Amino acid sequence: MTRPSFSMTLLSRWRRALCGTALLLAGCTGSLGAQDEGDGPSPGGAAASQVAERSMFPRLSHAQWENTVRDLLRLDDRPGLSASFTSDPLGGVFDNNEAALLVTPGLWSDYQRAAEELAAMVTADQGKLGRLVPADLPAEPEARAQAFVERFGERAFRRPITDDERGAYLALFHRGKELFEGEEPFAAGVRAALEAFLQSPHFFGVTVALPFLETFASRRASAGTGDVPPFAIFMRQANGVAQTTNDEPEMFWPSATGPLTAASMEKDSDRAVSELKDHASKLIMLRGVDFAFKGNGCGHSGGGNQCLTAARVSDQPAGNESLAMGESIDNRIATELNPAGVEPLTLYAGRMAGYINEVLSYRGPKQLRAAERNPANAYQKLFGLADVDTEVQQSLVERRTSVNDLVRGEMKALMSRKDISKSDRERLQLHFDSIRDLEVALACKLPEMQVDEMEAISPNVGKSENVEAVTRMQMDIIALAMACGVTRVATLQVGDGNDGTEYTIHGVRQKSYHKISHRIDSDGTSGPPIEGAQELHHQIDRIHARLFKYLLDRLSSYELGSGTLLDHGVAVWLNDNADKYHGYRKVPYILAGGAAGYLKTGQFVDVKITNNKLLNTIGAAVGCTNGQGGPLDDFGDESLEGGLVAPIIA
Repeated sequence: MTRPSFSMTLLSRWRRALCGTALLLAGCTGSLGAQDEGDGPSPGGAAASQVAERSMFPRLSHAQWENTVRDLLRLDDRPGLSASFTSDPLGGVFDNNEAALLVTPGLWSDYQRAAEELAAMVTADQGKLGRLVPADLPAEPEARAQAFVERFGERAFRRPITDDERGAYLALFHRGKELFEGEEPFAAGVRAALEAFLQSPHFFGVTVALPFLETFASRRASAGTGDVPPFAIFMRQANGVAQTTNDEPEMFWPSATGPLTAASMEKDSDRAVSELKDHASKLIMLRGVDFAFKGNGCGHSGGGNQCLTAARVSDQPAGNESLAMGESIDNRIATELNPAGVEPLTLYAGRMAGYINEVLSYRGPKQLRAAERNPANAYQKLFGLADVDTEVQQSLVERRTSVNDLVRGEMKALMSRKDISKSDRERLQLHFDSIRDLEVALACKLPEMQVDEMEAISPNVGKSENVEAVTRMQMDIIALAMACGVTRVATLQVGDGNDGTEYTIHGVRQKSYHKISHRIDSDGTSGPPIEGAQELHHQIDRIHARLFKYLLDRLSSYELGSGTLLDHGVAVWLNDNADKYHGYRKVPYILAGGAAGYLKTGQFVDVKITNNKLLNTIGAAVGCTNGQGGPLDDFGDESLEGGLVAPIIA
């Protein structure tokens, strides 16, 4: 499967019309009649060459957008909707630096929602609609519609609209009575047209560049057309792995540290991680990661509390109810890198027996985040349509499709112009290929058959026989979310705190995984031995390895401008215990993906570190920083020594 195709909505020629107007405070640049490619010597010699090239396609800052919307719609005050937009970055002292004003995936979605909300607000209020619609429009419906489109379009674009634009917007106006059934026809047409006008770059401006081309770290590899920002995914297995202990042989790790290749992993086919051999060059295996703190009465709860937080375990509550005393790394990534208010994608697969359910994601001390274990619910919630009935949902899809169709001709016309520089042409192409637009809810979707399968399994998501299928479904959703720029981080917990899933191995449904991990037919400390328990544990490790491979396969299936989706992020297979004794020394962490060049992949390394340093490294790899602006190196409990894991940094 290739990466979904995305198109930018209503991108057009507007810089020429904006030159000299006060609305675009960032200013107009370039010169009419410039060279087609724009890369020859500048007239005027050395002095002229000192002037930095400026883009013909900056976008409005949020403050400019607010003022422009107020004036265009003749509102009494600024609407205030940009308060929930992805924040404008400071490109120096000022907030209207065109080089820093990028249209990121989150911001494009913000524009969409704001346009729809404003159009609905204005047309639902007769006073606001009366101020917007000129009083001298013709009475005859067709002439009235055309006059509104022409006159509002001229105000929105700061120039007379073209014949093609008139036809396109008028057609959308006429569709209003279908898209907003039950509303007064003229008001419905105005609403449909406003949604499109307010999403047009003729109106708000555009800086065309890949999302997040800002420097995240000095080691970041060059981005290519269609790339996405670095991201992190965490898949958690419970109950430790079948690695060597004082009384059991090694069945998990490769036989030797050093470079990983498909051939070397094939030779270790008796080890669980050999299931990942197809991705050998993308892997980082770390043996020797410890949790820093003791549990408080329950090894499962205490391990789950620490595996993504590197925080202490609570004194109260204690035992199986203990909680982490700090935020988890997924929360830190989401808080720092996601648009405001966008939380980590927090998913779950398997039963919830009630003894210990979720363990992974924390907003802060003792603030455990609930996880969604129903893939059908997760899929719908991901795109914000879960609470919309089918009829309304279909109407929204039709409206957005109409607006998106309108832009394609304008976008192609803009890219064919001869008066734009080579760099701006490239920026336009990047935007055309990569920026998530109004089609996020349409193009970012799974095949209908997969969605049907999710809905079919919904009543039985907690059953042992479905845990692998549900895990794969959740992974499909996670991969899609990363490809579509919905979030920068996700967690997937497989099984509850002391995972009691009854896996089927060699056609036989086995005893509880938790019991197998203890090697006895009991959830406590004593009981009759389970025959072949280490081998069964090993086979369950292989099941988790194959599930992780499925995630890597899905990420690799999305082709980007420079590599695959996997190359641009990091996926982590981790545990909250080490081995059959459920201790906190040598807890396995396996990473895959280089986070756009930050991480050195294709290696198995022995380390002796506490997990805060690994979490620092993962956070830094995707773009998180410390209080001084450097790479994140101080995550976790304040008592821990900070720093990064140097051997895995490229």
